[in-house]
Parts: sequence; C-alpha cells; structure tokens
Amino acid sequence: MSDEFTIKDGGVRAEFDSGMVRDTDEGKPQFHRIAEGPMQVRWMEHLTAGAVKYNDIENGRANWTLAAGPEERERFRQSAYRHFMEWYYLADDEWCLEHPELAELWGGEDHAAAVFFNVNGVEYVRAKLEEKVLTREDIDRLVQPSAYWDGGPEQDETVMQYWARMSGLGKASEQYEAATIEKKMPRIKYDPGPCNDDDCPCGN
Repeated sequence: MSDEFTIKDGGVRAEFDSGMVRDTDEGKPQFHRIAEGPMQVRWMEHLTAGAVKYNDIENGRANWTLAAGPEERERFRQSAYRHFMEWYYLADDEWCLEHPELAELWGGEDHAAAVFFNVNGVEYVRAKLEEKVLTREDIDRLVQPSAYWDGGPEQDETVMQYWARMSGLGKASEQYEAATIEKKMPRIKYDPGPCNDDDCPCGN
C-alpha cells in the first residue's frame, strides 16, 4: 500500500446503534440522487440501443465519443432541442388529442432520454474544445490566415481561446460562423511583400 494513501476525514462523526462510527455525508457529493426517478435507467436504455445501432469503436467505448468539433457539437445541440420540443408536446395529453397525427408521428421514441444523451454530447464536445490545442491540420482547415482573419492562432492556443480572442467578446460561436463562411470563400494568404495584382482584394 502506498504511503501516500489517506482516508479523508470530514471531522463530523455519526454513531450507529451497532456501535459503528463513520463520517457523516455532510458536504460530500451525493451521486446516489441521480438514481431517483426513472431517467437513469431510461438514459442507459437509450445508450444501449445506440450501441447496437452504431458499433463501439472499441469494447465499451461508444462511437459518439469520437465527436470532437463544432460541427458535432451543433448536431448534438439541434437534436437536444428537437427532442425536447417533441417531449414537451407529447407530455401534454390535451395537445396529443388535438394533434393525433403529430402525436403518432413523434411517438414511439423516448425523447426525454434523447434529450439527456444530446445535452451530454454537447457538454462532452465543449470540454474537448476547451482543452484541445490547435494542430497544423486544424489551422489549415479552419483558421488559415487570409484577408478575413487577423493572423492565425498563437502557440499552444486552444480552439475556444482563439475564437474568443478573435471575436473580442468571447463569442466563439460567432467566430465559428465566420470560419464556416471563410471555408466557402477563396482563400487569400497574407503576403509579407507588396501585391502587384490590381484585382487582388488583399489591399497590399
């Protein structure tokens, strides 16, 4: 056993009728509370069904965990909203009676569990983006310097940090939209020297 191993002491004791003494749960995370209600089991069932539809990339690791970029994050976000709206209306019995065709069309799927899945997906990709350091491939694909960009990312700058700095307001989503537009437009690389092309929009 490592000499560094310790048992944390909360400082508050509870004594049981049997004589056993333990720290209380005061101030400690109470993970068991997420098991209250039906959603933990229904979320598990949704993930299990997904593992059948989309094969794991390795034993026990789901395919969706490959998601790593803004495109995947936006896909999760849109799906979360769609499933939430479908859950919201289907949870209203009166609405279902008034709109039987939509109720039948949207029924048959656990939209509440799908909301859990997609919100988790958004936050999963968000965490990846906040920690990811831009590679040369990322720079070439997304933020190649051009007339529309004020240079490229700084050394060891993450994707989110770059977009936040470029937007000036921390609105990375706006910067991503600009990147999406930029990818569809002709790229004009910076030239350290004067440009002699009268038709070039670089301004040099």
